[in-house]
Amino acid sequence: MRMDSSASVGFVPLWAKRVTWLAAVVWIVGLGISTVYRAGPYQVGADKSGLQELSRLEKRLGFSLDQNGSKFWGSHVHRTDFSIYTAVGRAIIDGTDIYEAENIRGWHYNNAPVFGLLFVPFAVMPLFWAALIWYVLSATMVIAAIIFCVRMVQQDSVAMGEPFWLYVIPPVLLIWPLMSALARGQMTPFMFALVMAGLYCQWRGREWLGGSVLAGAILMKIFPVLLLPYFVWRKRWRFVLATLLAVVLGALVVPAAALGWNTNVKYLQEWGSILQRPMFEQERSEDSRFGELSSPDLVRNQSLQAVLKRITKSSSARWFAAAIGLAMAAAMIAVALQVREKNQLLISSTVIVWAVLMSPVSWSHYFMLLMLPVAAATWMAILEQDVSTRRVAVITLVGFGVLALSSAGSRALQVYGPICWGTMVLWGGLLLCARGSRSFLK
Repeated sequence: MRMDSSASVGFVPLWAKRVTWLAAVVWIVGLGISTVYRAGPYQVGADKSGLQELSRLEKRLGFSLDQNGSKFWGSHVHRTDFSIYTAVGRAIIDGTDIYEAENIRGWHYNNAPVFGLLFVPFAVMPLFWAALIWYVLSATMVIAAIIFCVRMVQQDSVAMGEPFWLYVIPPVLLIWPLMSALARGQMTPFMFALVMAGLYCQWRGREWLGGSVLAGAILMKIFPVLLLPYFVWRKRWRFVLATLLAVVLGALVVPAAALGWNTNVKYLQEWGSILQRPMFEQERSEDSRFGELSSPDLVRNQSLQAVLKRITKSSSARWFAAAIGLAMAAAMIAVALQVREKNQLLISSTVIVWAVLMSPVSWSHYFMLLMLPVAAATWMAILEQDVSTRRVAVITLVGFGVLALSSAGSRALQVYGPICWGTMVLWGGLLLCARGSRSFLK
């Protein structure tokens, strides 16, 4: 039975909502313009006056733009990852190795072969339109994922209140991961949407669909596989089986149908070699992908392992991180056994946080997956009936927010992993809340 007495809590006037939504639209449009600009330069016309600009572009980009007298618009340093994907699409069309494809900055493709097929249509488009369409799709995925989060939090709670804050506070606190993913043209918004859609379907009892959707996220970024042990523990066998079957289909059957069995097997072997590098080959700086995946100087990698390695300068950092991860897993199991079927949304939220932290590579944009945990903490901070638990939720939000927002744009701070430690605060706070919350009882 929902507690109607809390219905007025968190009331927001209509004018404030309208101003907020207008600001969100302006932000999305502005970021879109910036994102497409970063993916340039684009040819916008031909004129003799463009010759000097052409020469400057060639020097900065390091290759020849043989468009005599053309004018260009867009970034001169090509600050996007999206062109890696279009290069992969072009490699599939040309029949060359997708893992040898590079964009103009020398970056490589590090994802499963099956997703390379998705970029074939983008490879035949002009880059401007491809980048624009990709951004629109990515922003749509983020919005959809946020809606899934809000619905799970609001409808899994016995407390009723104004959902406006669930649409505002979590995205604001996670503004850095969101901007990092969208501005760089990353695949993470799609992974984010797939994880949240998979959890939402499972929550609604659609186990087979949910598992199939989660499989897409696992093939895309691998580390969401760390969510599966939780569903094994809860004996959600259909969900787990659907996930595993869909992973097999996505890794073997679908790409083999398009690329051929032998080619796909070759690509899977190459992909497997790439995936082991962050864990086992961190000292091989002569590897051309070292600077893309494993270098400790990559401050955008905010996983626990990477942050400990940067701080301690020790090659044993991975083992320290593993020990901490095991201790965290034991704590989650202990609390889950204590609360039984209560507060499962909070328990699953701590599992999401744990999975992000434990991945050897957790780029800053991966932390958008914390949208559901932060939304749960927000709901408790506003509506939790137990005073002590509500206080813990408020402190958790403040601690996470300060650390997560303080690191945005500051490489000096990112070295020490503020969003990593903020995520640890979020994990600990949610685990404490799971023991005493009266907001999530199912």
